[in-house]
Amino acid sequence: MHAHEKFVEQFQQGMIPEDLEEVQLAAGMKIANVIKEAGLASSTSDALRMIQQGAVKIDGERLTDMHYVLPENREIILQAGKRRFIKLLSKVII
Repeated sequence: MHAHEKFVEQFQQGMIPEDLEEVQLAAGMKIANVIKEAGLASSTSDALRMIQQGAVKIDGERLTDMHYVLPENREIILQAGKRRFIKLLSKVII
C-alpha cells in the first residue's frame, strides 16, 4: 500500500517526492545546460524544447526564461516533465 500512496501523492496530487536525487553543478550555467548535465534531457536542444513547451519548473514555478542562469549557492527543485525531479545544489567553482 505504501507504493500506491506514493504514486497517488506524486502523480495524482502533484506533490514533489521526498527522496530526490541531489545533483551539484556550477553556478552561472545556462538552464538548458543544467537540464542536460543533470540528466533530465538528452541534449541542450531537447532541454530548450522542454522549456518552450512549458515542461520545466523551478521550485514549482513554470520556467519561461530560456536564458535563465543558475544562481550562486542555492538549492532548488528542478522538474522536467511530469515525473522527473532533482534537487539541484549550485556552487561557485574557483
